[in-house]
Amino acid sequence: MNSVIEKPNKELTHVVLLGSGASKAAMPKGDKNGKLVPLMNELALIPEIKSVLDLGQLIKAESNFESWYSDVVRNDKNNPLLE
Repeated sequence: MNSVIEKPNKELTHVVLLGSGASKAAMPKGDKNGKLVPLMNELALIPEIKSVLDLGQLIKAESNFESWYSDVVRNDKNNPLLE
């Protein structure tokens, strides 16, 4: 792990999502505008994300968004969804 920190590979895409559980617990009724904070397993249900996924991607993303996203990054680096 230290080698990744000391010499990061700028060719790799990294997305870090932190604190959704804590944020949801702190704001059970949503943010100041009433918009709910999604948990990791709810990300695929966000309309902006759901609208760009085909049925197969949606099913995989709904069951395990992190695993689905990792697979896309690993196996389809030119996928327009990554933009």
